[in-house]
Amino acid sequence: MIDREITSYFKGTPDVMTVLEAAKAMRCSKNTVYTLIKEGRIQAVRVGRCFKVPKSALVDFMSAEKNYFIISPNNPDCLWTSPSKCGIDITGKKNRSLKGVL
Repeated sequence: MIDREITSYFKGTPDVMTVLEAAKAMRCSKNTVYTLIKEGRIQAVRVGRCFKVPKSALVDFMSAEKNYFIISPNNPDCLWTSPSKCGIDITGKKNRSLKGVL
């Protein structure tokens, strides 16, 4: 996605959101957002006991190429973020160097 498209995806959301608002904007659970914050994949600011997530952090997260998941054409139940995790590249060919991964 282009940043412009992602920015329009979050149109109407506040510039700074709570975790629950960020979860609703991304259409995922708040636990997922907390996990992404803990892993450092989404930047957030801690204010007291709660986190505030800037809209720009969500745009950065969504536009980062490493965050896209691909479903294997040969095995729809297999999700991976890179060929090194699943052993199959985008064309569906098995990566011979990862013998025994699957």
